Amino acid sequence: MCNSSAKSTGHGKSYATAFLILEKTIGLFDRKGIDFSNLNEIGTHIGVPAATLKYYFVDIASLKITTFQYIRVCFQKLAIQEMQKCDRADDKLKKYVESCFTWLSRKKQHRRVWFRFIAACGFDPSFRDLNTKAVQAGTVRVSELLILGQNQGVFNFKNARLAARQIQSAILGALFSLHSENELSLEKYIESMIDLCLQAVNYNHRG
Repeated sequence: MCNSSAKSTGHGKSYATAFLILEKTIGLFDRKGIDFSNLNEIGTHIGVPAATLKYYFVDIASLKITTFQYIRVCFQKLAIQEMQKCDRADDKLKKYVESCFTWLSRKKQHRRVWFRFIAACGFDPSFRDLNTKAVQAGTVRVSELLILGQNQGVFNFKNARLAARQIQSAILGALFSLHSENELSLEKYIESMIDLCLQAVNYNHRG
C-alpha cells in the first residue's frame, strides 16, 4: 500500500503525484511486463527518483499491488457512474455490461496490464488474494443490483449470489475473448453479453 506518510499529508499535490506515478508505472508494465524486482529499476524506466517512489510505496510489491488496485478502481468508477444514470435494475444491468466493454476499449493500457495481473494471480499469492477480495466485493454489488431488480419485478432468480457470480464469470470470459481474439466486434460482444446476463436472471421486460 501507499506509505502512511504520503497519505497523512492530505495535500492534493501528493495525491496527484501518486496518480502520475501509477499511470507511468502502468505504461511501463504495458511495455515491459510486471516482472520488476525493485523500485530503483522502476524509477529508472519511468524517470522518477527512487526516493520519490519510496515516499509513496514501501517496496516493489506495494507498488504492484497499488497499481492493480488503481486499475480496478478506475474501472469500478466508470461502472458506477454509468449505472447511476438509471433507476430500473434492468437498465442498470445493461449499463454495467456496457461499461465493462467501454473500459476495455477506452483504457487500452489499463486493460493490458490488468490481464497481466490476472495471469500472475496463478503464481503470486498476494495478487490472488487481492483479486479474490475484489471479485467478492463485486459479487456483493451485483447481487444488490439483482435483488433490486427482483423487487422491481424485472428479474426472477433463486440465488442472487450465484446469479451474480455467473454474470461476473461470463463478462470476464467475454472481456478476455475481446482482448485476445478477432472474432466479434465490440458492439456484438456488448449485445450478446447483455442478452446472456438478462437470461441469467430471467428478465421480464414488462416488470
